[in-house]
Amino acid sequence: KYQAMPSRGTSSGSGGPSAVPRTFALRKLTSRPAMDRESAKTKWGILSGAIRQIFRHDASELSFEDLYRNAYNLVLHKFGDLLYDGVSGEITAHLRSVVEKIRDQHGTAEDGNVLLRAITEAWSDHHLTMIMVRDILMYMDRTYVPLQRRRPVYDLGLHLFRTSVWEASGIRDRLSRTMLDNVREERGGRIVAREVMRAACSMLVELGRVDGSDVHGRDFEEPFLAETATFYRSEGAAYMASGCASDYVRRAETRLGEEAKRAANYLAPGTGAPLRSILDRELIEVHAEALVASPGSGVAHMIERVEVDGLKAFYRLFNRVPKTLDVLRDAVATHVRETGKALHVAGNGPVAFVKGVLEMRDRYGIVVNDAFGGEKRAQKRVADAFEDFIN
Repeated sequence: KYQAMPSRGTSSGSGGPSAVPRTFALRKLTSRPAMDRESAKTKWGILSGAIRQIFRHDASELSFEDLYRNAYNLVLHKFGDLLYDGVSGEITAHLRSVVEKIRDQHGTAEDGNVLLRAITEAWSDHHLTMIMVRDILMYMDRTYVPLQRRRPVYDLGLHLFRTSVWEASGIRDRLSRTMLDNVREERGGRIVAREVMRAACSMLVELGRVDGSDVHGRDFEEPFLAETATFYRSEGAAYMASGCASDYVRRAETRLGEEAKRAANYLAPGTGAPLRSILDRELIEVHAEALVASPGSGVAHMIERVEVDGLKAFYRLFNRVPKTLDVLRDAVATHVRETGKALHVAGNGPVAFVKGVLEMRDRYGIVVNDAFGGEKRAQKRVADAFEDFIN
């Protein structure tokens, strides 16, 4: 009886998920007379009927050995084209019926997520049935496919899903917009179906893999990253307009945490790095100098009040973009020099000056050691600043 082989992963070189070999005995394939075209069509008719049964989830009575033997003989007797083109036609016809059914049932749904869920479910089903179809045609995959430079059967099925389902009229554009809308909704605090988003992103990555194209990048990642940059450019400016540096840092850290969870929950693995780059630029790098210098709430304000937690949050945020740490270190060093200069100008005598310097060392020691985690570069920058005004 026919049962699907369990998959272990995906490999473009082997034409899809690899599988553990079946435990069946195939009788010795003895030499046979040359097959005529009518006999070939008969064997193909048996195979095409079996493929349709697989697509209908009615494969329990199929004999893998018999189906494999028919496919083997077709290839052996030079009817590989008949077999391959026939398989392609069966897959295409099946997928066209799938997309028409989905359109009829969900195409007019107001919520695009209904259609998105239906497509991802169809994709999951197609993935599994194509493994079964591929199992019947293993001999063709091993011999005819590489010789004729055609797609392995599993990859052919994925390619046809892209062209017949994802790129069908009214599907791709609407679902790309739906995926982007879901991200906007989630950023606004609303709940979205993360499992559907995860399935959709995974599907797009796989559909691009078989053609060496970037379906995921074209239809989701590129517009997603562009919208992300626009969103955080606007939000960063709005946060800055509030005028409170500590509030900005808190809000930025919250957003960064949300985006990290989003990436982990459903974005494709390759999207994380460019997403982080955009976030770091729009929320940290662009505003670093203005944040540090914010009057009444910036670094100088925090140092004077020894606000360790606030300074620690500054350091933690800026540490995502190492070059912005120089802005933070420079601000602390500048504050040291200005405070030391004020001691000189006060002219209260050497005893008062020494006392003031010792108090400064204690204060900046707390800043560097507690807020900045004892960072060596910050320690050196502060030490150099002390030498500048003492000497």
